[in-house]
Amino acid sequence: MISAQNQEQLEALKYKMEVQLPVNKILNAKIIELKTGFAKIIIPFKKEFVGSFKQGFWFGGILSAIADWAGATVASAVVANNNILINTVDMRIKYLKPALENIDIYCEATVLSYNNNLIRIAIKLYQNTDNNIVTDVKSLFIVVN
Repeated sequence: MISAQNQEQLEALKYKMEVQLPVNKILNAKIIELKTGFAKIIIPFKKEFVGSFKQGFWFGGILSAIADWAGATVASAVVANNNILINTVDMRIKYLKPALENIDIYCEATVLSYNNNLIRIAIKLYQNTDNNIVTDVKSLFIVVN
C-alpha cells in the first residue's frame, strides 16, 4: 500500500532532503522530480568525488551514498508524515561500469512495494542518458514509528 503525499508535503520533503539533511552539504544533490513513489535526482560532479586518480572514476562509496540518499528521499515520499523516521535496512549494489569524472550523475529511485513498514526500492545511477547505467541498486527501508 502506497500512501500519497500532497504537493505541499512533497515540497517540504524536498527542502528537508536538499537543505536540512547534513550529508547533502557534501553530495549537493538536487531533486529534479519528486512524486509519490518516484524521484529523479542530479548530483553535480566534484573533483573530491574521484576515487581513482589514475583512471578518473567516481569513488564507489560516493555512488552508494547517493543511492542511499535517493532511496531515503523516495521512501519518505510514500509515507504521509514527514516526521516519521525511515532507516536503511539493506542495500545491494551492482557496479556495472565506472562512473567517469567530470560528468554529473543522475539517479532515479522507484518504490517497488510498501508493506508492513518495509519499503522496497529500485535505484539506478547513470551518466548522460538513462541507458548508460553505472550502478544498479535494490534497497530496503523500514518505517520507524
